[in-house]
Amino acid sequence: MIILRCMAVIVIMLIVFAVGIFFCYQKELLPLFPINKVQVIAPLRFVTEKEVEDLLIKANIAKTDFFYLNMFKIEQELKQNYWIDDINIARVWPDKIRIKFSEQQPLAYWNKAAIVTQNTCDIIPTSEQIYNQKEFLNLPSLIGNEKNSKKLCDTLANLQISIKPIGIDIKKLVLTQRGSWYLELQNDLIVLLGKKDIFERTDKFVKFYLQFDELKKDLPTNGAQLQHDSSSNISYIDMRYNNGLAIALGQTKKLAELMESA
Repeated sequence: MIILRCMAVIVIMLIVFAVGIFFCYQKELLPLFPINKVQVIAPLRFVTEKEVEDLLIKANIAKTDFFYLNMFKIEQELKQNYWIDDINIARVWPDKIRIKFSEQQPLAYWNKAAIVTQNTCDIIPTSEQIYNQKEFLNLPSLIGNEKNSKKLCDTLANLQISIKPIGIDIKKLVLTQRGSWYLELQNDLIVLLGKKDIFERTDKFVKFYLQFDELKKDLPTNGAQLQHDSSSNISYIDMRYNNGLAIALGQTKKLAELMESA
């Protein structure tokens, strides 16, 4: 009887010892089911392999047991890179994890020093190598205070829709410290929108621009010869009038000067 009790105690001690060892292994000392392969499925246009690798090293995957994998931790590490978006992580038996993510799309240049993204309007300092990619060739520029970045992003998206009928893309959108909006198009035409009703003023500008070929014959030119191109002689159009607009013909006034005079 005593022998049986002793054997039972020994068995229990061995079980406790084995369980203790098992849990010690799970505490990143030596995983019983180590992860030996990490598969990353992503476009990697704006994120480099080295950046992804460094983030995954910080997640400590190599010392994590397959069954104790902290997917939330891995996701949080990857999200430190602003380009990485829509992350999906899955275990693949017996020793692999699969990580899929997409990349955010660039919306515009930000103050000539960074890129702002489409979905989240994150401001991302970007290398010259990325700037040279085709996705950045015709991006518009946003200029303003960082606290107004979301407003600039939303306004740009709406204005791009508003001016679509004229077939000319936006080159630059500016929000000054005084709260005035300025628009510069790819043909270098500047549109002064002012501080209020900017979308209504943009719609009015579009209607005017589409009818300009018909209207230009009635414009006072002070002896200047209008060229065939409807906008080639216009320096800027001022939409800051309740019942009309003003145009400057043959001027060389720069956007910065117009901003200062507002």
